[in-house]
Amino acid sequence: MEISLEKVGMSGSENLVINSKERMKTQSNRSGVGDSVKTIFDSKDWNELVAIVQNLNIEEFQNMEAPSQERFHDGARATTIIIKTADSEISSQTYDEGKPPASVKILNDYLESL
Repeated sequence: MEISLEKVGMSGSENLVINSKERMKTQSNRSGVGDSVKTIFDSKDWNELVAIVQNLNIEEFQNMEAPSQERFHDGARATTIIIKTADSEISSQTYDEGKPPASVKILNDYLESL
C-alpha cells in the first residue's frame, strides 16, 4: 500500500508519499523548482496509518463534499489523498488545504503531522 497527500496551488505544490518503508516529501515552487527529501518510515507509524485507513468508509472517501471552496480562487491549495494498493487506486475528492471534510479529517491530520 502507498498513501499520497498532494497539495497544488498557484504558489507551488507539495507531495507526500508514504509506504511501509519510506516517506518522500517533494516541494516545488511555481517555476517547478524544488527539492525532495526521502526518509525511513517507522513501522509503528506505518501500523498507525494503516489502522486509520482501514477505518475509513471508502464510499464516503470517494464521494465526500468539501466544506469550503477557497481553492477555486487560489485562497487555499487544492488537496487530494490517494490510496494505492496492489489492485486499486482510490482518490478522495479535492478539498481546501487545512479544511478537510469530516470523513478524512483524521487521516489528513495524521498525514500533516508527519
